[in-house]
Amino acid sequence: MPTPCADERQHPVVLHGLPALEAIREEWDALAARTGAPIFSRPAWLVAWQRHLAPVAVPELLVLRDGGGALTGVLPLARMSRRLHTRIPIPVRYLAIAGAGVGSADHNGPVAADDATATTLFEAAAGLARTTSSTLYLENLAPRWADLARGATGGTITRRTDCPAAERSADRRFADAWSARMAKNVRRRQRLLDEEGVTARWVAAGDGFEAALGELQRVHEARWNARGGTGRLSGLRVALLRDLATQCRFPDVPWILLLEREGRTVAALLGIRTGASFSVFKTGWDPAFTRLSPGIMAGVIAMQWAESQGLTTFDYLRGPRGHKHDLGCEAVADVSIVVPAGISGALLEQRERFASDGVRPDWWNRVAPAADRARRTASAAVARVRHGAPPPDHPRSGRAAHS
Repeated sequence: MPTPCADERQHPVVLHGLPALEAIREEWDALAARTGAPIFSRPAWLVAWQRHLAPVAVPELLVLRDGGGALTGVLPLARMSRRLHTRIPIPVRYLAIAGAGVGSADHNGPVAADDATATTLFEAAAGLARTTSSTLYLENLAPRWADLARGATGGTITRRTDCPAAERSADRRFADAWSARMAKNVRRRQRLLDEEGVTARWVAAGDGFEAALGELQRVHEARWNARGGTGRLSGLRVALLRDLATQCRFPDVPWILLLEREGRTVAALLGIRTGASFSVFKTGWDPAFTRLSPGIMAGVIAMQWAESQGLTTFDYLRGPRGHKHDLGCEAVADVSIVVPAGISGALLEQRERFASDGVRPDWWNRVAPAADRARRTASAAVARVRHGAPPPDHPRSGRAAHS
């Protein structure tokens, strides 16, 4: 059946809640498979996300069908909020893509049969926000949808988030794109792993997954604790991943790679297989084995496994790192767009602009050098006070005496 023209399409309808999601789940999954949508735009992720990370964010599904009743597009939305600052407990509310948010999904957007369908869904999202005087925040949109979303909503780009990914054609290997230095280092590191008796084991969703997830959480926390920080794999996210494993259908499920030595987990990596892609979601390693570069080697072994499975995309998701470039990954920038409503929307827009990967206005580029100098000067002054050193203009300081 030919795809209907834009003027033959039906208007999107809004369906509320997880029961409505379940009613169209099979159609949604089938459309996602045909269009190559990432895991984060599929029902399995949305269900697990809503249950564990955002239980009060009731999904509002924009659903579009053609004249024959066939599903052609879905854009999941939800009412969400976040603080303007960690020290300011004032929540800003907005209408967002369901499944997105801090530490959640990348490559967001609609599941759509074509660009015209996606445009209609973005226009409907902007209209829904206007009718409720809400700010619309389309966070971490996949590059494919960025221009369409901006044109359809009139929004402003506030952030660009790098998500390094490696692509290969069916007749080539991922290793063909590695730098010469990386290829040499991989061979050396693999010899070290072999000498230490480190072996690789894969665990898919199902039997053994719970135990493997526990090992991932342990080494993930150990890695961050060794650096004086806290991990990003809380009990809620462990519960989300456990639930996601039950929501997905084999082989497109979460997989955990365990690097083990004498029964002890040296490193772990969790990735999600979806279609022809493998997306790295969480990693961790035992600091006692840092000399073996277990984090890098877990990525290398996972990339080699993905290739053996016939997958053509290896996606590290958000977080630029030098070694990913050496592994043939190109920077793919997700884009965040805000359509502000009222003062709270304007504040949210500025908050996101000044995030670590935010797109800052031109005036900031002019004052940033002076601001950086002032910050360094203030930090140095604080450090001197903490260590009991006199300030620069104190009579006991070398500078004052020389003057």
